[in-house]
Amino acid sequence: MNFRIVNIIQARMGSSRLPGKMAKLINHRAMIDWVLCRTLSSGYETVLATTNNKVDDQLSDFCRQKGISCYRGDENDVLLRYVNAAKMSKADIVIRVCGDRPFVDPSSIRSAVELFMDSDSDVVFNHYPHNSNIPIGFGAEVFSFKFLECLNLSVLSEYEREHVTLHAYQNSENFKLIQDTSLCKYVENDLIKLDVDTEQDLERARALAGFIGIDSTVEEIISAYKGLKI
Repeated sequence: MNFRIVNIIQARMGSSRLPGKMAKLINHRAMIDWVLCRTLSSGYETVLATTNNKVDDQLSDFCRQKGISCYRGDENDVLLRYVNAAKMSKADIVIRVCGDRPFVDPSSIRSAVELFMDSDSDVVFNHYPHNSNIPIGFGAEVFSFKFLECLNLSVLSEYEREHVTLHAYQNSENFKLIQDTSLCKYVENDLIKLDVDTEQDLERARALAGFIGIDSTVEEIISAYKGLKI
């Protein structure tokens, strides 16, 4: 059976810690451009799930220019945004990518998908914070649309709906969660953090981008990161 596998990127401009961060430039390219380009390199169809807020017209317009589908929905109910974006794209398998990861790794996305397809898991993940040995900022989650519908129909708090799969991790006895460990080999003693939540994170990403390209591998990015000692 052929499954329709779709990357769904959650992103918005209204971050409280770093307002407008998806438009912030990293080596002359908007952060959303980094996320979209690197996610698309995984080879799977890609959809942006953003909000109905006026400020996110900028993200919708950017997707239109790039020929990428965009679903817009409730700012706080990110879970429902995922459900509707998955319905729109007719996804059987969903890859959840967070928009704060300009260096998200396409090969790691493919690895997680392969593990998911070869297992009977509810969720395959290769991202922090579920394991501190994984470098932060490269990974994603993979799950079925049926699992997503199950979460949506569950009795979930507003906080859980904002964080999409949190309910499954907090009730792990009821779900099968499998970690893809392919990224663990890159961490030795020091924590590697490459997602962008604050101004300090952004400056780190900008410094790093001076030594890599938008299509650089995990090995190249981590080598540059360690060389900068940031």
